[in-house]
Amino acid sequence: STRLKWIENWFNGLENVYAYHKYLAILSVTAVFIHGILVIVSGEEHTGSYVAAIGLFAFLIFVALTVIALVAKKIKY
Repeated sequence: STRLKWIENWFNGLENVYAYHKYLAILSVTAVFIHGILVIVSGEEHTGSYVAAIGLFAFLIFVALTVIALVAKKIKY
C-alpha cells in the first residue's frame, strides 16, 4: 500500500487513518441518501435540468464505486 508519512503523523498512525476513512465513508453514504430523500420529499421538480442530470450521474458513479469496492473484497486473488 502507498503510505504517506505526513498523513500518518497527522492522524497518529495508519490505523487511525483507516478509522477516519471508514467513518467518513459511512457519513458520506448517509448524507447522499438523506439528500436524495429530502429532494424527493420536497416535491420540487428538477427533471430535465442540467443540475439534476449531473447529480444523477454523480450518484450512479458513487453507487457503482461502492458496489465495486464491496465485490472486490469477496474476490480471492
